[in-house]
Amino acid sequence: MKKKTITFIAGLMLLLLGVLVSNHFTANSTEAHSPTERQVVNEEPPASAQAELPLRDQIAKWIVEQGQRDEYYLEGLSYVEVQLDTDSELEIIAGIDGGVHLGQFFVFDSGADGEYKLIAEKDWKVEQLHPGMAKDVELKMIFETVDRTGGTGVDVYEAHLWYLDNGEFKEVWNGWLKGRNAMLAGSHSLLAGSYQVIEGWLYHWETVFKLADDDVTRTAPPQTTLKVYRFNGEIFEPVESTE
Repeated sequence: MKKKTITFIAGLMLLLLGVLVSNHFTANSTEAHSPTERQVVNEEPPASAQAELPLRDQIAKWIVEQGQRDEYYLEGLSYVEVQLDTDSELEIIAGIDGGVHLGQFFVFDSGADGEYKLIAEKDWKVEQLHPGMAKDVELKMIFETVDRTGGTGVDVYEAHLWYLDNGEFKEVWNGWLKGRNAMLAGSHSLLAGSYQVIEGWLYHWETVFKLADDDVTRTAPPQTTLKVYRFNGEIFEPVESTE
């Protein structure tokens, strides 16, 4: 009986020893493969699988690469995508708001290779980037951009008319819509202006009010001037001026 018990215990110990040895080799085998698995998980995806930069970041990159300045206040960057010509690709109008009278204005056009090229850069502070409806003048799609400029005691809103011609930006006219002058005591004034484009003619009128230093009281009757321009196929050129 003792002999059978000893034999049973010895067999049980051998069985347990076999299980332990088997687990040891299995663990070593798993550890040997785990670094390879981790390497695959951490491997960088191919360039084609990486997402493109957001459009705003791409525009900022184009401005830095193609712009005229060494530095730009890109935190103030905004943009719109618009149709400015007759091709199927949308153009991009971008602007940088650098302060009350400080900013830049950009136009990007897509080339035949699909790459966007900076075709216009102006030191315009533009509060409304979208140019609105085009004015059709002799088959030209003419757009308006209003620039706010000025300085201490001077605040001016100036309209710029422009169009794209074979990937080139062409400004055809500019004129004041509003001007306030409070720079010097005794010489304050307010200018109110507007324009109309009718069948290739542009009519621009300005009315000037002389004001007291409170910028409210009028000190003289208003004076109005009218200027007339004719589109010559490229720009609006003045043809007459009347009081």
